[in-house]
Amino acid sequence: MARVHSIEIADLEGTPQSLKEYLSGSLGRVGGLSAAPYASFAEKLAETIQTTSAAPDLSGAPQDSSRTEVRCEVVELCAGHGGPSTKIRPLLRDLGVDTQWLLSDLRPPPTPHRAMLEEEAGVTYVPEPVDATAVPDLDAYFEDGGATGGRLRLITNAFHHFQPEVARAVLADAIASGYRVAILEVQARHPLHLFAILFSPLTAILLSPTIKPWRWSRLFWVLSLIGPLVVLFDGIMSCLRVYAPKELDALTEGLDGTWESGRLPMKGPGFVTYLIGTPP
Repeated sequence: MARVHSIEIADLEGTPQSLKEYLSGSLGRVGGLSAAPYASFAEKLAETIQTTSAAPDLSGAPQDSSRTEVRCEVVELCAGHGGPSTKIRPLLRDLGVDTQWLLSDLRPPPTPHRAMLEEEAGVTYVPEPVDATAVPDLDAYFEDGGATGGRLRLITNAFHHFQPEVARAVLADAIASGYRVAILEVQARHPLHLFAILFSPLTAILLSPTIKPWRWSRLFWVLSLIGPLVVLFDGIMSCLRVYAPKELDALTEGLDGTWESGRLPMKGPGFVTYLIGTPP
């Protein structure tokens, strides 16, 4: 199935802000329900961080990189209302990678939601817009303490929003800035993933009361069924826009650094698509 870069209603300038907040909140809530979709990716990412961060051993004895404990500074781009970060961060910690986590987005969520995320997930949300193709210096947000695991830019379930030329610019900017970069997509252009999306309107309705902070406008979008139907439409469009591993490889062709892409099994049906780049 060829990639189709079609529209998503959440991306349109004319979409009401209250509907955008409902859609982003729904995605964040679903993304934070379970750690299962992210477990295999977290293992791959932790292995990469530990392997490329390990101090050289001059004794000649074999090293077990899986036991290397490191600290990594993470800048999550296109973070929206969070969600996946609340699951990926603890997984990395259990695998020996401590993190200081910074969330950012071109359109940051309202202050109440940023404050809630910071309190509940132990992260920091950059209040200013952050362009993923030209990320500003964010050193002021990190504590001095020696990031033995280096720095990482992470995009979870959002890389498909970029056209190829923009996607390549995002990757190039990360490597040029000395960051590792990791891309994760839980959705895919696959019948199993498209079938699962069919249940998203019901999920969106059931989870609506649990999305924080509460907005009374949400009642209109849910009761009118406009919100759940847009969740369905955008979910299908997202699946059709996701880059396959070979397409990710094409995006990195000629870029500096070391790149690895592929698919990893979920704990359950389906798979995740990933791309990890390490600067030279």
